Amino acid sequence: MTTYIEDLSYTADSDPYDNRDVAHINGKSYTHSQAAQFCFGSHERKWGYTLERSYAHLRGTVGLSDNSAAGAVVKFEIFADGRSVFAKEMRRGEAVAIDLPVGNILTVTLVSTLLSDEGSCGGATAEWGEMRAEYL
Repeated sequence: MTTYIEDLSYTADSDPYDNRDVAHINGKSYTHSQAAQFCFGSHERKWGYTLERSYAHLRGTVGLSDNSAAGAVVKFEIFADGRSVFAKEMRRGEAVAIDLPVGNILTVTLVSTLLSDEGSCGGATAEWGEMRAEYL
């Protein structure tokens, strides 16, 4: 059984998301997605979710939206109970499938960090497409 991240409880220190709409990453569409943009001097956005040690895998696809600036670079990171389990710097036109074991994990944190000058204030959108936790 699958639970999308938007249906999970989030942690109190989570940033607001910029949208939950269809993501377009490297020419493919992802219906269940969550996006981060970088405005007002903020170069990092993070969301924490409580898994309650009830899921086996965290799956999805990450990348910049197809309408992001060509020179934008975003680092996508996932932390499981505070430990880094995924990190990748990406540009528009790239997509990475995520499949992480989370069998005994209480919380996961998804972090998007803008690394370039290009891409601020709507110039880049970090997309977390079809992010979901799957039951044990």
